[in-house]
Amino acid sequence: MILYSLSLPPPGAHSPIRRAYETTADAFVDMTAMTHVEAATRIRRDGVHVLVDLMGYTRRSRNEILALRPAPIQVGLVSTTASRHVEVGERGPVEVRGVWVRRML
Repeated sequence: MILYSLSLPPPGAHSPIRRAYETTADAFVDMTAMTHVEAATRIRRDGVHVLVDLMGYTRRSRNEILALRPAPIQVGLVSTTASRHVEVGERGPVEVRGVWVRRML
């Protein structure tokens, strides 16, 4: 599992939850300094098959990355964005390209 970070907390403000994410993921990638195109290119290059957006339309979200379709299946779990580039909302089960997907979190 690869985790991509869009915003870093101030130095020394790392929460226990964030530390757990950083240590349990196969890779933890900071994308704060990347452009939308650079971030989408990195996700595509990493070979991500299912991209899960946990930010929805919140402060510091970067839905422009999702609009570039860096993964074949893109899932929004926090809130539905009503966007064409997010295929599954938090309510399930939903059929996505012939596969039934249930709530993931």
